[in-house]
Amino acid sequence: MGHLSIEASGPPCRCGNRGCWELYASEQALLARAAEAGMGGGTLDGLLALAEGGDEKARALFAGIGESLGVGIANIVNVFNPEAVVIGNTMSRARPWLEEAMSRTTEARALNFHLRGIRLLFAELGDRSAVMGAAETAIAAFFKRLRSA
Repeated sequence: MGHLSIEASGPPCRCGNRGCWELYASEQALLARAAEAGMGGGTLDGLLALAEGGDEKARALFAGIGESLGVGIANIVNVFNPEAVVIGNTMSRARPWLEEAMSRTTEARALNFHLRGIRLLFAELGDRSAVMGAAETAIAAFFKRLRSA
């Protein structure tokens, strides 16, 4: 989904496309925006610490990423009409500073009849969600083979 275009004339992406969602709504996008704003540190943990400490510039950076998340989520909602969308991995750790802007933007851009009942969730496993999902898949495949042997 990160290579869904959300800005037709946006910057080039490493995939060869332009304006890909991940250029606007990812950890790398956040770090790039922080560097442009002259905010040192260059790590998610550093920016999270700033936001937790009340730094308004850091919180505004996260809100901007939240808006970009909302744009892409609205596209997903409009096309697939899912019951839920889950934000996982490292960005789930920024929930307090992403959620409001993400929800507001999603609600403003998604079709009303698709918004009924949609749940915008943050992975409870945080930045371990992908590895835990991969492990679960591998374990399930292993036991499936055992049963069929």
